[in-house]
Amino acid sequence: MSKRKGMSAEDKRTALLGMYHASKTVYTLQEVEKEGPKTGVVRSAVLDVNQQLVDDGLVETDKIGSTGYYWSFPSKRVQNVSLQSSSLEEEIKSETAELAETHKKIKVVRESRVVSASRDAQLKQLLSLKQEIAALEGQVEVLKENDPEEVARQTAMVDMCKSAANRWTDNVLELRSWLVKKKGMSSKEAVNTLKQMGVPENLEYLD
Repeated sequence: MSKRKGMSAEDKRTALLGMYHASKTVYTLQEVEKEGPKTGVVRSAVLDVNQQLVDDGLVETDKIGSTGYYWSFPSKRVQNVSLQSSSLEEEIKSETAELAETHKKIKVVRESRVVSASRDAQLKQLLSLKQEIAALEGQVEVLKENDPEEVARQTAMVDMCKSAANRWTDNVLELRSWLVKKKGMSSKEAVNTLKQMGVPENLEYLD
């Protein structure tokens, strides 16, 4: 004759919880111990299983005087599921919002990199113009006393280069303004973003 297979821990919990839901009755601990075995849970395990259900919030308990009372109605399980569902929904909303913010930051960085090619060209041109101006001004100093016409020509060249350098400075400042107005950055964030790309924080116009 084969030995009867015992109930699993989850089967015991389901069986005892089913007793509460089917009867919709409030039990004393002694009544739980008496009625529990009728569900198939061995008597020695009834109180332990009942306590597990209490600990998990599936069975309510209260003490009046020296007597403890236990109950669980089907609506309690539905309520627990609903609360868990609401909690998960809030967590999903939070994670979704955080993910959207991350995507937004990534988009800003990518778009900033798109304009970085133009920005690099501007910076190189600006640097080149400033170097050329320095060289021309040096030549002017040398020629001042020797050739008035050459001085005039070199001075005009310096003025032209200064004008070009200031236009490039305008372009860089316009890029900073674009990051603030179009990408929602603060002025400080825009300055720091361009600074990471090699743009000096303080840009000055040439006189």
